[in-house]
Amino acid sequence: MRRLIDDAYQLAKHTLVTNRDTLETIAKALLEYETLDGSQIKEIIDHGRLINPPPGISSTPTKKLPDKPPKQVVAPDVAPPLPGALGGAPA
Repeated sequence: MRRLIDDAYQLAKHTLVTNRDTLETIAKALLEYETLDGSQIKEIIDHGRLINPPPGISSTPTKKLPDKPPKQVVAPDVAPPLPGALGGAPA
């Protein structure tokens, strides 16, 4: 049993090392497009690059929107302290 596991591990490691460039190209395409179908994976394997990217997705980076300050929310059931009253939680 141990020999079967060791042989499978060595085969998997050899396959990944041998095809590392293709694997990295697939990983980059997945980071950019999030999903790829079988034909797109085959394009990368056959041609070394993605020829027909998924439809409706631009391959150009989008502009980042400016950060908005967080909106302050005041709880409606909390009344402000009365003038001259002691602060803190009620006893």
